[in-house]
Amino acid sequence: MDRRTKKTIKSIDNAFIQLLKKKSFDKITINEVSKTADINRVTFYNYFIDKYDWFQKYLYKQLEAFILLEKKLDFNSSDEEIYRLFYNDYAQLDEHFDNIYLLLIDRTTPFHQDLETISKQSFQEKLKSINNFSNIELSFETHYYVSISIGLLEWWIKENRPWSVEQIAKKSTDCLRNWII
Repeated sequence: MDRRTKKTIKSIDNAFIQLLKKKSFDKITINEVSKTADINRVTFYNYFIDKYDWFQKYLYKQLEAFILLEKKLDFNSSDEEIYRLFYNDYAQLDEHFDNIYLLLIDRTTPFHQDLETISKQSFQEKLKSINNFSNIELSFETHYYVSISIGLLEWWIKENRPWSVEQIAKKSTDCLRNWII
């Protein structure tokens, strides 16, 4: 991606975040984003199909560590390796806390649905590799783990990070280990 493209996308990202501080996602228009980003409306559509496309791509960038955790997670890993994955995940979330908090508390964003979809796809593959689940068992186990993961993430963010990155990574490791044993 060239510098100009990066700069334009960053400007669009910043415009959305600035507008999310003032109004809900469903009330934000592409005209407002374009005006705030100081770009032409057509320029927005050169990069994104609509605001939901922007949201999904932005969410993916913000939660990249969380998504990578789901992909890298190996149930045969040592506790230290699992802890490192969780630690890196929560450290990135901590770094982008303000923006993720805005996305999470605005119930008109597709945050929950997109995060759940991303997590389920990745986690289901992991489960298939360790056990021969029936479809209903696979669905149950996937939903169970993803609900816990997203619930813990939401709790940590909504409660304004009551535990340090180290503490939440340790607790997440312990919970995962207890679940898979």
